[in-house]
Amino acid sequence: MEGYAMSFCEAAGMRHLNQIIEHMPLMMSVLDPGLKAVKDGEEVFLISHLSLWGASKQAWTLTKLAFQLLSYLGVGWKWSLAVFQMVIYVTLLLPGFIQMVFFYIFSPRLTKHILYGSGPRQQLDLYMPPNKSAAHPVVIFITGGAWTIGYKAWGALLARRLSDQGVIVVCLDYRNFPQGTALQMLQDVNHGIAWVCRNIGDHCGDPDRVFIVGHSAGAHLGSLALFRQAERAMLGDQVLGAEPGWSPTSVRGFIGISGAYDLSKLSEHLHRRGLYRNLFKQIMSIDGQTAYSQLSPLDVVKSWGRALLPHITLIHGMSDKSAPHECSQELYDQLREDGVPCALRLIRNKGHTSFLIEDPMRGGRDILCDMLLQVIGAGHLDGCSGGSFCNSRLVGRPTTRSGGPGEIGSCDNFVPSTASSFAMLPIGAMEGLTSRASSVHISVSAQSEYRYPTLCPAILCSVASRVCPF
Repeated sequence: MEGYAMSFCEAAGMRHLNQIIEHMPLMMSVLDPGLKAVKDGEEVFLISHLSLWGASKQAWTLTKLAFQLLSYLGVGWKWSLAVFQMVIYVTLLLPGFIQMVFFYIFSPRLTKHILYGSGPRQQLDLYMPPNKSAAHPVVIFITGGAWTIGYKAWGALLARRLSDQGVIVVCLDYRNFPQGTALQMLQDVNHGIAWVCRNIGDHCGDPDRVFIVGHSAGAHLGSLALFRQAERAMLGDQVLGAEPGWSPTSVRGFIGISGAYDLSKLSEHLHRRGLYRNLFKQIMSIDGQTAYSQLSPLDVVKSWGRALLPHITLIHGMSDKSAPHECSQELYDQLREDGVPCALRLIRNKGHTSFLIEDPMRGGRDILCDMLLQVIGAGHLDGCSGGSFCNSRLVGRPTTRSGGPGEIGSCDNFVPSTASSFAMLPIGAMEGLTSRASSVHISVSAQSEYRYPTLCPAILCSVASRVCPF
């Protein structure tokens, strides 16, 4: 079948298609000629065809946006050096990237470019587990990219591994600067989350087990969306950044990876690293005015009564050069002060992209998948009762085992950072924490011993981690 397709149960598919046709104009600028419904057996497919003319328009739009972005960057040696480092980084990891490109293009379990709205880049990718017969937990993944180069395919490797373990993964796309400011990116993210909460039940997903996972800029946007929706639900008023609305109680947990939560402090740090202050102010502006406070999750969560928030897990590498681990530390401290169930996991010798790219490509244990499946498996689904998972700060040092080069130790090797009673439970011990957790279709004990195949030689991954500009 040509084009990109989204499979629905027949009745639900026609209902959602009619709603789209009724409430949306034909896809403007991005999709050409628009939407078509095609029946194939018992399924209805919503197909988005991209013609040669439509592709040409997109290429022209991207070219204009690239030159506009360069006009903000100017001629600076720091970002020029970062681009050079990025070229070397991609070259070193090319064996792994080639394999992931093939997976992204040809995988039968991946449905690409599903429309969640009518605006530019309001699309998502849906990764399905091998077994589609039961309701699966759902992860909404919001990619990073310094608010300028993000794309939904950046989460393909993580999504592939989570879906292999029985989790449905939805990777959201959203506008980047200069196509949109952070507020418009936030609107896109809200649209995408709302679409998933409404429709994931039609795709074998469990609407009661939806988790938001964000990396870097995606962690910023995901946490900000969650906090603004909780504020809207509490106050019952119109809240900046909470449109369109969705219920924060429909999300069972938020996991922020290498996130940026205090924009005013981050601005100076990024300026020194080549993302210059004038550009960052434009990204974080509202009506032409810099709005760090209104767009900082740390400031937002300070300003109102914290209720309706799910469990929040913050994961950060202590060698992160792009978003220092203090970003997660400060948000964790604020959440804990406010009584929000939360956990902080700081990991030594891990940088900004280690969790998503270098470590998974090296093969062996995948520490990020271990941690995510812990949260999804134990779930924090019925609240946190004050045990070792509640308000815990953990500093971990992955260990290299003798089973082979590059095998990463599991996240049960974390060491408490202080002489407190907080400790991380072994993965297998988490299965019975809640009655709902036992129904999760993930074998957490088996997963904890899983070794993933190598996508790129360990030596190349090690060199790439040192060259990486992030």
